[in-house]
Amino acid sequence: MTQVLAASGSCSPVTQSQIEWAADAGFEEVPLETPEYAAADDRAAWLAGPLRQIVALLRAGKSDIVHTSKGRDDRRIAETRAACRARGDLSPQADFAPAPLLGRLLGRLLRRVLESVAVPRLCLAGGDTSSFAVAELGIDALEIASRLTRGAPLCRAVAGDRRLDGVEIALKGGQVGREDFFGLLRSGVALS
Repeated sequence: MTQVLAASGSCSPVTQSQIEWAADAGFEEVPLETPEYAAADDRAAWLAGPLRQIVALLRAGKSDIVHTSKGRDDRRIAETRAACRARGDLSPQADFAPAPLLGRLLGRLLRRVLESVAVPRLCLAGGDTSSFAVAELGIDALEIASRLTRGAPLCRAVAGDRRLDGVEIALKGGQVGREDFFGLLRSGVALS
């Protein structure tokens, strides 16, 4: 099996089911307290807590799944939205958690993890958030390595940063994939 670090910014019920499957299959869950992050004056300092936890789990040989929510009813969605509104980061009319904020959080966190520990395989779940996360990671290009499932191939990162160059990564929209998607990613099984 290949060690995986998955990061989800999706609130899709499909991804929720996939996260629950992964936790039952031995992935370590790291739920991010996004309302605290949204309200923090020093967001870079806030990252230190989750960073220590994720790095420790990875060094212990675990595969991790970091998430900003588990399904549409997760309290963090409304609380993050409220914290963003209080700071003026989100218009009062918006009825969703801010994808740019959450995507950048995940990207910055993954980048800092990769500065501390080598991870052979990454996954970013959540179509809106993953594009912001990839920008934070500093990936120049993706080369398709194999097919995992329709709409979410396993790719190889091309990046100027040697810690990221060659890392395998899957980008997955919230509604994409079977319940055992993260397990397929960990096992390396390609679906035809």
